[in-house]
Amino acid sequence: MPELSGRCLCGNITFSGDTEILRAGNCHCVDCRTATGAAYATLITVAEDAITIAGTPKVYRHKAESGADIEKLFCPDCGSQLFGRNSNRPGMLSLRAGGL
Repeated sequence: MPELSGRCLCGNITFSGDTEILRAGNCHCVDCRTATGAAYATLITVAEDAITIAGTPKVYRHKAESGADIEKLFCPDCGSQLFGRNSNRPGMLSLRAGGL
């Protein structure tokens, strides 16, 4: 299994885990385009219990176009977007590829 690790821009939040990548792709939904200011967000999905997070990310909650409950987790100090949760994918955690 690959060792994944990363951090926010300021280094106050770090994460790591020895886990399989379950899914990798680019999300083109309006929310991801708005959050990134780009045509898509590159996300890597892993089992949430396989990732250890050091630090306390801030959470922004909203409804997706699909009706799913979404959580976006980011550093409260530098604003780096790091993780996401989707109620349609319980137990999964999306990692923003830029944080790896």
